[in-house]
Amino acid sequence: MAFKLLDHTADLRIQVTARDTKHLFSNAALELSDLITDTRKLQENRSILLAVKGKDLEDLMVNWLREILYLIEGKKFMVKQVAIQKVTDQEIQATVKGEPFDKKRHPLKHEIKAVTYHQLEVKKEPRRWVARVVLDV
Repeated sequence: MAFKLLDHTADLRIQVTARDTKHLFSNAALELSDLITDTRKLQENRSILLAVKGKDLEDLMVNWLREILYLIEGKKFMVKQVAIQKVTDQEIQATVKGEPFDKKRHPLKHEIKAVTYHQLEVKKEPRRWVARVVLDV
């Protein structure tokens, strides 16, 4: 995947890259999921449709990742795959695939408490899209 952890004092800061916004949002969701558990061990036996809105791309990224975090932490649904059907500056529609949490098969790597606006960036660079997001752990 096209992401890396960036140094940050008390939280996790991730950088996600992609060729377009569809892949940027998909990669960000998959990175968040993989920070929580080893996604290689997940199965894709259930699908959930998501529709998320924001006032701009940065707000949309935070709301999107908060929705993914809610699925994982709140609904105990582990995310393995993301298929983006539509993304604009203010809306994203996607299908996520995964499975219910099983503590025997899904060891937790990090406990992510929240997705923050701190040092948030979502921007187009010359040859790629980049998002930088701080996660509260």
